[in-house]
Amino acid sequence: KHTTNMERRIEDAQEALKISFKYAEEYKAVAAKLMTVRMTMKDMLAFTEKLLPVNPEVEHAYRTEAERAAIVDLFTNSHTLDGVKLNGYRAFQAVAEYTDHVAAYRSTKIGSAEDRQALAIIEGTAVDLKSAAIKLLVPAAAQ
Repeated sequence: KHTTNMERRIEDAQEALKISFKYAEEYKAVAAKLMTVRMTMKDMLAFTEKLLPVNPEVEHAYRTEAERAAIVDLFTNSHTLDGVKLNGYRAFQAVAEYTDHVAAYRSTKIGSAEDRQALAIIEGTAVDLKSAAIKLLVPAAAQ
């Protein structure tokens, strides 16, 4: 009986589409703001320092420095950003490309590297870093 609760399934699908369309509209608005934020190389370096602060308890912050360098490298050299001007949108996309495609995720007892990466992108550390990037970049658009 494939038609059981069909009306409820249709309502659920319609609600999911409404959420999806709302997200798309909000994303467009944020992206438009990000495109107004001019970014020089100096700005990008300062942005990554704020985005990824060094833990004062660590003697040498090699990992943090490597993450910053990877994001800056994507900002300047990523082929996925060809044609995108040096602005806040490009900076955000560099962060997103880093978290979603470049950052290394390791297998643990809890899950495989692939599962941990997917969770990070959906609801974990990748989402957190991208959200922090937006918060740092969007206020600059209002200036």
